[in-house]
Amino acid sequence: MGDLIDLKSAWKVLKEITYRRVLVVFMSKILIFCSFFLKGFRLNSNSGTPYSGKVEVLHANRWFGLFRNLFKRKYQRRICNVLGYPGAMRIWIYKTKQRQLVATIMKWNGTEVKYRVYIGGVQNVAGLTCKKAIRLVNSDNGNNSDHYGIVEIYRDAKWWKLSDNQWSNADANVACHYLGYDRASEIYTETFSRINATILSVDFKCRGNEGELADCFQEQRKTNASYKAKGSGVRCTVDGEELCKTCECQNRSVNCYGKNLNWMPWIPKNYTAENIQEYLLGKNAIHTVNKFHLREFTYVRKLDLSENHISSIAPNLFAFTGQLSYLNLSGNRIESLTSEMMRNLHSLTVLYTDRFTHCCHAKKINPEVNCFAPADVFSSCSELLKNDFLEVFVWIVALMVACGNLGVIFVRFNVDTRGLQTLFINSLVSSDILMSIYLLIIGYNNVTYKGKYFEHDEKWRSSKSCTVAGVISLISSQVSLFMITAITTERYWSIVHNSKRFSRFGSKLSWNIVSFAWLFGGAIAIFPAVFPRYFNSTYMTFYGQNSVCLPLQLPDENREVLGWEYCLGLFGCINAVLCIYVTTCYIRMYMSLKQNDIRNTTTRKQEDSYLAKRMFGIVVTNLCCWIPVVTFTFLSLHGLTSHVKTLHAWSAVCLFPINAALNPVIYTFFAPRVKKKINNLVKLADRRTTKV
Repeated sequence: MGDLIDLKSAWKVLKEITYRRVLVVFMSKILIFCSFFLKGFRLNSNSGTPYSGKVEVLHANRWFGLFRNLFKRKYQRRICNVLGYPGAMRIWIYKTKQRQLVATIMKWNGTEVKYRVYIGGVQNVAGLTCKKAIRLVNSDNGNNSDHYGIVEIYRDAKWWKLSDNQWSNADANVACHYLGYDRASEIYTETFSRINATILSVDFKCRGNEGELADCFQEQRKTNASYKAKGSGVRCTVDGEELCKTCECQNRSVNCYGKNLNWMPWIPKNYTAENIQEYLLGKNAIHTVNKFHLREFTYVRKLDLSENHISSIAPNLFAFTGQLSYLNLSGNRIESLTSEMMRNLHSLTVLYTDRFTHCCHAKKINPEVNCFAPADVFSSCSELLKNDFLEVFVWIVALMVACGNLGVIFVRFNVDTRGLQTLFINSLVSSDILMSIYLLIIGYNNVTYKGKYFEHDEKWRSSKSCTVAGVISLISSQVSLFMITAITTERYWSIVHNSKRFSRFGSKLSWNIVSFAWLFGGAIAIFPAVFPRYFNSTYMTFYGQNSVCLPLQLPDENREVLGWEYCLGLFGCINAVLCIYVTTCYIRMYMSLKQNDIRNTTTRKQEDSYLAKRMFGIVVTNLCCWIPVVTFTFLSLHGLTSHVKTLHAWSAVCLFPINAALNPVIYTFFAPRVKKKINNLVKLADRRTTKV
């Protein structure tokens, strides 16, 4: 009996332990909805930069990270504003090997934030870099300066000019450290010419080791409007000794290649401008370069800025580099580099860049310059379509597609008016007519920019006309493929399963198929043009990545390609499946017709025999159009050579229009009923002519 009681007690204990463990596991996955007021955010940084770090929110005396994938841009900006920064600069993934407690902001109304907490967490935690709350403004022109100027501080959602009566080297060093420099080489005060309402009168008392001015002891002063206030200025610098610890400094060169710098160093104080003739900054993370960076490089002859993250060049960047003979800008994201920007580079003999149009502008300044840039598949300095064959091909095929498909519409309405089949064919014809419109747009702009294309390249590729042309071409090709798939499906059921024609496709279903094809095809094409966060950037658009405005994006490890994942999913997955499906259906239909005795059958099977003769042409034209594009898309995942890229581009530009021109011939003019009626009309016309 005692043993039985012990067993019951043990069973109760076991159930209690099991229940608690299950409850703990369940609670580790549950979502807890909470709300708080704006006081529970911070940026947890291990690098000592207060404006950048892991985003964390305080809940129940514990700090939770924010889930990266659901961190909206508007919330990034608001969090930076709450923390006292003017805005958000970028978001990144906070990498850690440990699983994190995370939260997701669900709603933000005024000063109240609603969020949900994941107990248990994931590793995809957001890191956020805010815009700096200190900046230097050049009093000469009022523009922002990277390394010297009057100090401005961001407070209460506004920029204030600092007026510090006790402005010291320690205060200035804190400001320079915050901005990413080694020290302050000069401090000064400047009397404002007029009373400014945005003056912040604060006396900072820094020790020099604070992270930002806000960490220093502050003594507020009242602004006396009866006298002219004095602004606190500083000139920040990178110390020569510190620079040479990172870079290799020699007598006539500074080599910072591959040092992972995110700023462009200044000339060290122990180096004179005459001594520096080579400045190598390749393979770093530099984002911006302005004329003040190169102001002291009057005698530099070799400048290497390759493989950085530079997206734009200041118009007067090379104003002080008249003796520059070697310039390497390859491996960046620079789109605009005009002859006006390079007007002072008369001594330039070697230029490396990523766009052929930059070479065109350089040769306009100095025809003897040796410029190295990847050749464009379609365009040259003078022509949008540099190939004579392609230039003629565009106009001929555009007219063939337009005339052929308009002829189909005429024939279908006057000779073969069978409703649902005519609906599918007319939808296919309409999509093919769009291809002729695209070709006419490209041909017209080729004539417009003839002889001077390089001067209009950037304007053309970023224009709405290029985007519209790209959208039209993608709608045409996608809707055409969808309608071919629908026609194939109808004929497959009619022949293989020996069902009555259109028994599987009623009027309502057929209209739904056509509507879906156009809506889905239009959405696929328009979506990249109106969704800027992923498909577009400040220097490039989705359809403007080549001069013919086609979505030919393939992954390339040597340069940034916008939307290549989208193109891979579209051409490599959706269209590949449809091509395989169409091919399989036609093979199955051909085998089914071979198995039947076609010679002694009804008119219906005789018509099917004519269909068998057309299958080879139908399959070949569609496979020749889509399989090269799909194949090159998959090959791009294993690396692309220049020859593969060229073949991919030419196959897309040539085969899509050719397929659009052949579709009406194959699907209408070779149809037995249409051929018979056309022959009867021709014979009738001959008889009338003979009688006359």
